[in-house]
Amino acid sequence: MPAVYTISAQSSPFFEEVLSKLIYTTDKTTDNTDNHNNLPQSPKSINAPNAFRIKNVNTKRINVNNDDDVSGQKNYKVLNYQNDKMNNAMYGTCGILKSLLFTEGNKLLSFSPPKAQNSENFVDMFPDLSKLQVEEFVDGTMINLFWDTAHDEWEISTRRKVGANSYYYTYTNDYHQPTFCSMFYNTAKYCELNIDQLDKNYSYSFVLSHPENRIVTKVNEPRLVLIESYKISSNLSDDMKNCSYTVEVQDRASIMETDVFKNSKVSIPKQYDLVSYPKLMEKMNQLNNNSNLLKGLVVRDIITNTRTKFITEQYNTFMFDYKTNCADFRFMYLNMRSKRTLNNYTNAFPEHNELFNYYHNLLCDYTHFLYELYFECYRYKKKPLSQYPAHVKTHMFNLHQIYKSRVDVNGKSKMLTIQDAMTYVNNLDVPLLYDTLFVVPKVPGIISTDL
Repeated sequence: MPAVYTISAQSSPFFEEVLSKLIYTTDKTTDNTDNHNNLPQSPKSINAPNAFRIKNVNTKRINVNNDDDVSGQKNYKVLNYQNDKMNNAMYGTCGILKSLLFTEGNKLLSFSPPKAQNSENFVDMFPDLSKLQVEEFVDGTMINLFWDTAHDEWEISTRRKVGANSYYYTYTNDYHQPTFCSMFYNTAKYCELNIDQLDKNYSYSFVLSHPENRIVTKVNEPRLVLIESYKISSNLSDDMKNCSYTVEVQDRASIMETDVFKNSKVSIPKQYDLVSYPKLMEKMNQLNNNSNLLKGLVVRDIITNTRTKFITEQYNTFMFDYKTNCADFRFMYLNMRSKRTLNNYTNAFPEHNELFNYYHNLLCDYTHFLYELYFECYRYKKKPLSQYPAHVKTHMFNLHQIYKSRVDVNGKSKMLTIQDAMTYVNNLDVPLLYDTLFVVPKVPGIISTDL
């Protein structure tokens, strides 16, 4: 029997609270951002204060072949749990609300894999690994694909962005990675997945791996990995107590045997035959030393669809110590530079060498620019400090304080060198240096980073 999730007022007081807010909200639709409506609280909110949010969003209908071709508008409701408000007792209720998408009329269109259990709790719940499914933890971005019954077309979403017409990594002010929408449809084409032939009764959750969306694990070619698929039923009613939703998890192996998937290069996560948790830890040690920087393993109980994840130390090091889970490559570069971890990073990510060299040259240019303006102001007296732009004025003043601190008993001071300016810039706090280089107004006649 496949796992089934039921959301109804009868199944849980928590779901009664969720349905109350979902059905009775009259807030106006907002744009497709991460802001959420300030919905009124009801007495039952005290059971799980702020544990979830409902966001009314609209999204423009996008031509999948051209992100700039926009026509019409679609309105939805997005329901998510608030991760920082979760506790272990809420995994069976709030934990299934990772990303649910509804029509304006409250029909459920899309469902996402629920929150993974803490590994320690999971091992206590499922001590016999031989009865469980162990598979690759695929590194990438979750994309949900569903049939929009209101508009008679397939639509996609990330966890919070309907249409997925967004991106994560920023390289300069005018340069960022492609949108998830374009990467998904390009990858679907690359994998020869005929989306129009998919079963419209199902919602699909994929992980998108793409060379232009590398997180940590090495990606040589675009890849779509089917994680789960669901058959969703909506029993709608104006009376919240009679409204319910049923989500039936489909057998993935059976889905992959359908013609549309058999004729494609869409894959499922690599499976591992491990009979005990000590064997699992041995496999984790092997993965931890893999040069491809693999993410880890997912363990799942197929009957309940409860899962947990094991992440390699190597992956966590790159994700949180080097990249610091940062979307802005400029900040990432400055942060790793200050921690002296750039070489370790570029050894694993050689594709970023050219970009980081660009940032390095910009930093050098700024340092020389600052040094020249300092002399122009304090030695040649061309104009007062107050007339210089903000992103150099404070640093010019600070350099002069260094100069004055070197005055000897004879009232003379050693002249500042370019090396002094380099030392000063190198010792700036990362956020301040970032703002200095990249968050500055354009001033006529003044060097522009334009990054």
